Amino acid sequence: MSEPVPNTPEQFALENQDGPRRLGEVTFDIVVPEEGVAHAEGCYRTNGGNWHVYYLTNCHSGTPQISEPTIRSNATFQSGLSGVSGIVPADWILNKKTIKKLLAEAIGVDGWIEVMGPDSLILK
Repeated sequence: MSEPVPNTPEQFALENQDGPRRLGEVTFDIVVPEEGVAHAEGCYRTNGGNWHVYYLTNCHSGTPQISEPTIRSNATFQSGLSGVSGIVPADWILNKKTIKKLLAEAIGVDGWIEVMGPDSLILK
């Protein structure tokens, strides 16, 4: 059984004073170590709906350096599938914690359940 993964280090409860927390399901196409990766992609969904793709990077090849992440929550990939894409500052560590936090903010969920899901490379 999958367990919810909090977006913060505090104890995570499935409910808070406002009622049930909104959780999404997330997959990672590659192993993402704590020290981070240059590019990360995978899939996510909410409420058991359709899968969407995400692609995040901290590489700035030829683009100006940024100090805040630039996240598009309405990206459309080559296949026509929608999702999230973005670039984070080069000095950010792009690990699971950062990825989950950015996705949660873009999608509007409180936390993630890591699951096995489709390969984003096939869906994109």
